[in-house]
Amino acid sequence: MLQIKNLQTGYDKKQVLFGMSLNIEPGEIVAIIGPNGSGKSTTLKTVCGLVQPWEGDVSFEGTITNGSNPAKNVRRGIPVIWGANSARLPMVRVGVS
Repeated sequence: MLQIKNLQTGYDKKQVLFGMSLNIEPGEIVAIIGPNGSGKSTTLKTVCGLVQPWEGDVSFEGTITNGSNPAKNVRRGIPVIWGANSARLPMVRVGVS
């Protein structure tokens, strides 16, 4: 359903993600955990279209979403919910809205 292949991206000239790959199938629950500065938020922002990949692909249901604006991705079923619960964790809900 959601596939990330060899994702590389960052901000300005600062690379944050170095070849990340991930497959999430329908019904799976996935947590991205790590220390500050490890690329968790950058991964979610890239999946949602807020950050553009430098290399690699993000695809949802077989359609490459690289370069799509966030509003289009929400209509596809990739909304972003920032500050979920009181823990203020970024969350991406993938699937039927």
